[in-house]
Amino acid sequence: MKSTSPSLQQQDVSQGFMDAAIRSLNASDDVNSATTVVASKVRIISILQNICFNMYIFKQHTQIPNVSDAMNEDTSDVGRFEELIKNAKDPFELVKAEVDSIANEVKQILGTKHKVLESVAQYFFDMDSGKKLRPVLVLLTSSAVNEHFRGSLKDSYVRINPKQRRLAEITEMIHTASLLHDDVLDMADTRRGAKSVNVLFGNKLAVLAGDFLLARASVCLARLRDVEVIETLSTVIEHLVKGEILQMAGLNGHLPINSEFDSIQCFEDYTRKNYYKTGSLIANSIKSAAMLCPVPDSEEAEMEKVRQAVFNYGAHFGTMFQLIDDVLDFEGTVETLGKEPLADLRSGLTTAPVLFAQREYPELTPIIARKFESPGDVEHVAELVRKSGACDEARKLAHAHAHLAMDSICKLKQTDERDALLRLVRLAVNRSK
Repeated sequence: MKSTSPSLQQQDVSQGFMDAAIRSLNASDDVNSATTVVASKVRIISILQNICFNMYIFKQHTQIPNVSDAMNEDTSDVGRFEELIKNAKDPFELVKAEVDSIANEVKQILGTKHKVLESVAQYFFDMDSGKKLRPVLVLLTSSAVNEHFRGSLKDSYVRINPKQRRLAEITEMIHTASLLHDDVLDMADTRRGAKSVNVLFGNKLAVLAGDFLLARASVCLARLRDVEVIETLSTVIEHLVKGEILQMAGLNGHLPINSEFDSIQCFEDYTRKNYYKTGSLIANSIKSAAMLCPVPDSEEAEMEKVRQAVFNYGAHFGTMFQLIDDVLDFEGTVETLGKEPLADLRSGLTTAPVLFAQREYPELTPIIARKFESPGDVEHVAELVRKSGACDEARKLAHAHAHLAMDSICKLKQTDERDALLRLVRLAVNRSK
């Protein structure tokens, strides 16, 4: 669909969205010199109304490139990325040896005299057939950053140092703990095609197992003996809790949606929730990987640029990843997802495709307000989402964030690992499960 120039009223809406986003970030205690929220200006074009509004999520002092520009990206820029991705090595193969050891290392870390908790926590890793995306991101970033500063590190250079390797393990434990808690809150029956821990062991043990994992992760984090990294990763744990609270609260605080500003508020909540639940762990864990590169004081200014670049990469990657997850919930199958499609709707969750569709079909508003609980709500919403083309709009936004993620990581020197991070973006945004 072709976009039109926004009217004066539409520009007011754009400013309103921007102001709302700024207000949200200023109210969040995660906006500080050590840990800042994603940065970008997002233009979202609605299906019928062609209403343009901007979503800013930005760094305290520096505004990074905007999503609307990425949605109209320069052909030569795209060509540059394509050439790099074409020649990039498989990201999972590059760190396969390190990743293969993570599950075993984590199992040893989880060793305890509390056999029940140990068995519950280890079950999750035993049945895990995933590619451990977050440890892969941490390990690839570690190697890319270390190589970027190789000349300054001299004899102290190693591809991935022991603290960075341990950070990958900590990241996976935090992520797994969040999944255990998620499944309890969502009353999920399956996870990755297998019975969920809460189904096998009950909700109480599943919650305790998640707490146990977080406790172990915290001990391992403290042993890194890096105050800045400890603060950053501790903030991530706080964000996960905030994200769950926002998700449980839903959009009822901004319903009914009687104006464009109400719609803006809903998207603001959705965006912030996704950052807390998905983006923060990815962005801050790979930023922490950069922090653990022992550069000399003379390189501190350059290191700050690198930290911001990898943080931006992770923030955009996480946003993109969640948007694709939202789309796949409508377009996927049991075979590809490992669970029933439309699970978000059945859990009462309003995601990006629903918010896009609501702009074309206002009758969705009361359905969103009651969290899709009435008979036929889920099926009706799914039909309107498909009719509206909302999934395509969500994909466009995901691809814009993918472009910005790639642009951010290209600030590092060219290495196999940096180019693998580019390829990983492409794999994630085009995935079907």
